[in-house]
Amino acid sequence: MKKHFTITLLFLCSVQSFAQKSPQEWYLNLNINRYMPTEQRQESGMGIGFSGKIMMPLKKKFILRCSADIMLNTYSDGPFTATDNSGQALGNLGNTTVDLSIGLIPTIHYSLHKNFSIGTGLGLRTLLGSATAYTGIAQYQNTSTNDYYKRFMPVLPIEMSLKVDKVLLNLRYEYSILNKIGGDLADYKTEKYGILSLEVGYKIK
Repeated sequence: MKKHFTITLLFLCSVQSFAQKSPQEWYLNLNINRYMPTEQRQESGMGIGFSGKIMMPLKKKFILRCSADIMLNTYSDGPFTATDNSGQALGNLGNTTVDLSIGLIPTIHYSLHKNFSIGTGLGLRTLLGSATAYTGIAQYQNTSTNDYYKRFMPVLPIEMSLKVDKVLLNLRYEYSILNKIGGDLADYKTEKYGILSLEVGYKIK
């Protein structure tokens, strides 16, 4: 279901692009990103990703963009004290969470200058997997899978882009619209996030 839904969205985005008569531009991009949780107990971390982007002029100064990416995001809940069954402290444990996701981010940009534009839209990020690694106390060092996160998350992207010859610099902030936590935990716990990413792209067509 998840795979079919994502493929369908990619197909629809491609159909929109090919339906236009204006010249298209294709880019391959690398990005560095910073996951920015709204939970105060969580600490943001750096991640990486890559993507493909199609750009197509619309009327006047408007440009349609469709970006498909795969992204690693990292963050931490900060160190916490582990206890035994009697409540006695055993020491501090650190943790790092890694999310692997794919995103489809269509946006409409407005050109403020020949090579500079700003834009927004409505995107979808699909979580492929999330795992947390614990460190600090040898006998408690392990990795757990986070199966309480929602698979599909609509996101609100805001972008600024600068083109220099065949190089595209794109700064984007994505904000998660819904509570990231699903299932029974969502009844009393809310977790939202933003992702700030800097993309460096090269024009291939």
